Amino acid sequence: NHYDSIMLNVKCNSTLTGFYISPHTQILNKQQYFNISFQPQYNNLVGTLNFDIDSLTKTIADINVVRFDSTTYQFVTKDTGTTHIIFEYKGFKDTAYIYVSRPPDLQPIYTFTGNGNWSDAANWLNYAIPPATLPSGIQIIIDPILGGECVLDINQTILSGASIIVQSNKVFRVPGSVTLQQP
Repeated sequence: NHYDSIMLNVKCNSTLTGFYISPHTQILNKQQYFNISFQPQYNNLVGTLNFDIDSLTKTIADINVVRFDSTTYQFVTKDTGTTHIIFEYKGFKDTAYIYVSRPPDLQPIYTFTGNGNWSDAANWLNYAIPPATLPSGIQIIIDPILGGECVLDINQTILSGASIIVQSNKVFRVPGSVTLQQP
């Protein structure tokens, strides 16, 4: 069998309604290359973008932690720390959060990436729902899909030293209860 490939330029008459990236959060080691997917959303389809598109821009908050390698079109981590990268496409923005070489004593990070109830494992990265009592040192990141929300439909206790982070422009609805325990 022999296969040929062909490249087509297709014009889309749909209206751009949003733009999002994936993944929103990455935990990496020093000197590690990584990629991020860029997806414009139109009123009737979702596309994929490449870095060679002129209207796609990126801003790295801390270039001592992450840099962009323009020869490989990949990001590469440099030093330990945290940073974020803001991507913009035709007026729409989304942000990626990068954690490099987290210390070994840190506990797992739970990330809500779906839409709907907290108690639904399908809404969590790797189907990992955080425990009802969140121990010290553990983080929960609320990052629902574009236009979605995270609904806390259970009672959640947060012990001292644990945290819940709601990403920018994301919705976290709390009809249940959250208990914060101080030392």
